[in-house]
This record gives sequence, C-alpha cells and structure tokens, in this order.
Amino acid sequence: MDEITVFNTHCCGEIGDVVTGIQDLNFKSPKEASSKLFKDKKWRNFFFE
Repeated sequence: MDEITVFNTHCCGEIGDVVTGIQDLNFKSPKEASSKLFKDKKWRNFFFE
C-alpha cells in the first residue's frame, strides 16, 4: 500500500487539503487532477468519510 500525506492548508481564509504521495496518477495540471480525483468515488469517499 502506498503512503500518502495530507496537509491542511489555508490561504486568505479558504481552507483546503493538499494530498501528496499517490503513485501512478499522471495529470497535466492541478486543475485536471482535482477534477478527476473528485469524480473518482473511491478517492472522494476515502477523503470525505
């Protein structure tokens, strides 16, 4: 199993999580990665449960 790291961040009052360490995911931009990972129910359920 891969080890992942989640950093809780904030900028100008907006709170978000930065996830690092997920192997074998190749995206052209952070926006593309965010969109596709959110649509993937496996990852969405992992982070939001």
